[in-house]
Amino acid sequence: MKKQLTSTGMVCAVLLLLHATLCIIYSLTTPLWESYDETGHYSYARYIARNHALPPLGSTLARYNESHQPPLYYALVALPIILVDTSDDAQPRFAVGGAVYVVPDERIDAFPYRGTALALRLGRMVSVALSTLCVAITYLTVRTALPRRENVALLAAAVYAFWPLTLFLGGTITNDIGMALFGSLTLLFVVRLWVSPAVGMSPWRNRLDSAALACCLAGAVMTKDSAVSLLLYGGAVMALVIARLGRARRWRTGLEVALCFVIPLVILVAAGGILSAGRSLRQFSTTAGYSTYLVTGSGQVAASAAGLPPPSLHERINFFVTNFFGFLWRMTFETTFGTFGWGLLRMPDAWYDLAIAGVGMSCAGVVWFTLRRKRTRWLPLLLVLMIVSVALAPSVRTLTSGNLSLLNGRFLLPSLGAVTILMAVGLRSISRVPSRLATTYVLAGVALVAIMSPSVVILPNYTKPTLLDPKSPPVGMRMAEPITYGGSIQLLGYTVPTSKVTRGNIATIRLYWRALKPMAKDYALRVENFSLDGHSFQNGLDYTPGRSVYPTSFWQPGDTFAEDYYLPVGLDAPAPTLATFKVTWFDTEQDNVLAQSLAPVCKEGKVCEPKIGQIAVALDGAAVAQWANMPALFHLSNGIDLLNDQVPPSVRPGQTLSLTLVWRANSAALPELTTFVHLQSADGTLVAQGDSPPRSGLYPTSIWGAGEVIPDEYAIHIGPATPPGIYRLVIGMYDPQTIQRVPVSDAKGTIVRDYAIPLGEIEVQ
Repeated sequence: MKKQLTSTGMVCAVLLLLHATLCIIYSLTTPLWESYDETGHYSYARYIARNHALPPLGSTLARYNESHQPPLYYALVALPIILVDTSDDAQPRFAVGGAVYVVPDERIDAFPYRGTALALRLGRMVSVALSTLCVAITYLTVRTALPRRENVALLAAAVYAFWPLTLFLGGTITNDIGMALFGSLTLLFVVRLWVSPAVGMSPWRNRLDSAALACCLAGAVMTKDSAVSLLLYGGAVMALVIARLGRARRWRTGLEVALCFVIPLVILVAAGGILSAGRSLRQFSTTAGYSTYLVTGSGQVAASAAGLPPPSLHERINFFVTNFFGFLWRMTFETTFGTFGWGLLRMPDAWYDLAIAGVGMSCAGVVWFTLRRKRTRWLPLLLVLMIVSVALAPSVRTLTSGNLSLLNGRFLLPSLGAVTILMAVGLRSISRVPSRLATTYVLAGVALVAIMSPSVVILPNYTKPTLLDPKSPPVGMRMAEPITYGGSIQLLGYTVPTSKVTRGNIATIRLYWRALKPMAKDYALRVENFSLDGHSFQNGLDYTPGRSVYPTSFWQPGDTFAEDYYLPVGLDAPAPTLATFKVTWFDTEQDNVLAQSLAPVCKEGKVCEPKIGQIAVALDGAAVAQWANMPALFHLSNGIDLLNDQVPPSVRPGQTLSLTLVWRANSAALPELTTFVHLQSADGTLVAQGDSPPRSGLYPTSIWGAGEVIPDEYAIHIGPATPPGIYRLVIGMYDPQTIQRVPVSDAKGTIVRDYAIPLGEIEVQ
């Protein structure tokens, strides 16, 4: 038995060492400030370190200010920062667009670290220590609940130790790690309180555990202003414990336990409120505000401000279902399992899918455990209650604000110990062989993801682009004439990987850049699509060049590199059409507001419109599907069908006759064709005409693909002297080089006279 305990302790120690090591690796691969609100978290701790006092209420220390938060976590982070001279006062440089939020700067963040870089990286080590404690506490919690199931305790600790989000946040400065610690401690003492009566522990243990639970909850209140959820959980469990003692006729013990919980909690929370200048008490008024807002109805204030009636109960329920449950599982799971940076760096989709499968197997095992083990079924119930309680705060905020981004996994971090214990219990409750397979799958999967993420997901996003040889033009690059922006940046050329994109997909272009002279400013690049007739696709995206890690102030004269840009083509984009790419450089003001652009200069030193390249945009599949099985009215011999026409019955002299046609291409590689639209008198005399390539040349037949549907519009001007009467409208297509008309047959295969499709009679009134 002693040997077994020794080996178990060694395994646990190895897990703690691995977790701490991985946290440090994640920390070193993540640039300064490149984590949720880390600019504000660091500034708060630095202020305490330099001034030995809390910042004044209402002060703004950083762009993402956190000075309103309770100070306990920041006081701990300030301890190592005190030892560092941070007078360099290095500041973050925020990127524009992309997946990177803060530009990594090797001039500041280079080993050996100094100044701000050293202070921030030492402060991160506090999070490493706290996160490692969470792993140990998770192990102790399971050993307390299930003293004979050390394998379950080790599995829960291992899953926690390799959980990617914990490793990432455990290597950054964030008070979410402080909340994770107090969440783990809360769960430990909740389990101890629940187990004590069952194993005949002395009343003094109940009193001490209840007082310790009060201290943990008070510590959470002093750490982050979302600790109300933990208070709710701790209070609910204490009520259940006291009720349980009452049923056993241990009223005195129940009263003592209650007093040992309530008195320290009230004293510590009140003292914390005084010491924090009210910061730790702010959450209670905020929670009351959320509760009032939720009762009165989501959106009621906004509706009344807009002069609209408040939403009905049905509308509130519809919002709850469609905008909450529809995203709750996938969104919270992704962000809980692992996103990096400011939540913009995602792992490959397959990793999330594999993790969901592991959670699914664990859930099945938890159900089996709950049904079979009556004596310990309280454990999964307590764990689920904690998860629900912790999730309550971001859920209520989402419901009241309608902001789905608040469903972020880092807010669930205090309950991660409960999650991993549930998973371990579930995996080890299945029958022997499936249990081993499921445990191996989950443990190996989460460990591989944890080990691979720094090199596969994190580091590639912070790698500068590879510089090209400025004397050798890249193969396949196209550009009639380079475009120079502000005399500093030159667009050498471009390539468009695909010649066509459908609505709802991504238009990609690769641009080749060269620096002409040093730049002191960081300019922002905007790329957007326009149709050839000048209609914007409203899909412009702004970028800091080099995937947000190579701003223009880093460029040296002669630096040449290529970068791909991905523009979403919306379902409301004009289509089908040929589109071009507009490329603009902007100066950025404070808070990255785009200001005046750098003037683009083209041939002969003249300012020009910086539009380059060409890409065909086709209708989306849903728009095409409605015509997929439509029988053709007429067939053109080159593989084009006329599916539909809309022609007004009459027109007045001097007006314009507008008609709409719908074509379908049955083959690709069509020649360039022109459509003729003729209005003829009864004897065949041409009265008016409107010959034009399809879609006025915006989408020529030479780029049509097999199966495409092309809505087309034409307009014919009716001369003011046109006599009233009945006229015939005919259309067709011809080769503009030879003026030869394309043969046409009707639906029965009969050749149409003069290859002119009759669309009916038009009355000129």
